[in-house]
Amino acid sequence: MFKNQIEQINKDIRKTKRAIIALGCSFVQGSGALSEEIYNNYNWIPLAPGETKARWNLTKEDAVKLTEQFPEITVQNGQPDFLFHEYNNSFVNVLCKKYFNGDYAAINFGIAGSGNRATIKELHYYPDILWNEIEEHIVIYCPSGKERFDFIDDQYHDPNNHGRWKSMWPRELTEKSNRAPLWKGYADHLYSRKFETLEQISHIQELLLWCKYKKAKLIITPAFHRNYSINDFEKCLTDHVQRDHAPNEPPTINEESFSKHDIKNVINMWPWQNMFQPDGCSTFIDLVMKQEFPKTWKHNEHFYNYVGSGTPEKWITPCAHPASKGHDLFAQYLYKHITENN
Repeated sequence: MFKNQIEQINKDIRKTKRAIIALGCSFVQGSGALSEEIYNNYNWIPLAPGETKARWNLTKEDAVKLTEQFPEITVQNGQPDFLFHEYNNSFVNVLCKKYFNGDYAAINFGIAGSGNRATIKELHYYPDILWNEIEEHIVIYCPSGKERFDFIDDQYHDPNNHGRWKSMWPRELTEKSNRAPLWKGYADHLYSRKFETLEQISHIQELLLWCKYKKAKLIITPAFHRNYSINDFEKCLTDHVQRDHAPNEPPTINEESFSKHDIKNVINMWPWQNMFQPDGCSTFIDLVMKQEFPKTWKHNEHFYNYVGSGTPEKWITPCAHPASKGHDLFAQYLYKHITENN
């Protein structure tokens, strides 16, 4: 979230005394969720390998037309900045403004590129929000990839406070950077399926405590990973993790592990009762893929296969995220779920 959004959030809080708070990564922030007519009416260059944002060929006339139609978009040197347009199209904004007719303040704590530790801790970093004036809280948590690990960036200098986190993945970076040893160290010395699962269970305890304190309703729909399930958690927690064996020697299997009773207790720390499957889909992206590929979405299609081009019916954007109509659809299902369970 950005500082310049707080004034409107507080205005909405004073009016409604209610808020819906969205937590997650770029899928929550709204990355790529441009109005479909922008993709249809303006020239963009399909993404090349390694690119994450489309490049645009806007004439001066196009730039004027685009910014007149969407005042929240700015254009510099022919390249539009869609950030706040994407925020407007994110499901939490659509849910609050379109489906609840402005009866809730929308608070979007999605952070593109970050993971679950970061987004949950964002709840503590905006004391200027009028938290004490909110009488009803609803939290929609869309967990990102379990493998992501976030830590505070003590060098961040983003005046909007949006860039306070660094995130790493358990893989080696191909480019030469000072991050490469860190990522390799994470992959070699910290990461395992057991590690990521225990981390996520730990993170959500903080969220559960916050919700208990605020008497908030919690709804959980993973963003794109189907591995937030009892079966997957059980498989991860029964893994034997070995690291410290000598080079060129096979690891010694450590037979000491969690007992079945301990595993069950740890698994039950996850709030399974709060999991929400819109239209029977275990993730946000599955809901979107189901619209694009109704017959094959479960087995033969993966959203990231469409990075660069997007899907034929434009449910997936060229940056491989849910399109604006996907956010709208998710908002519809959330609206129905919330109103039916209040």
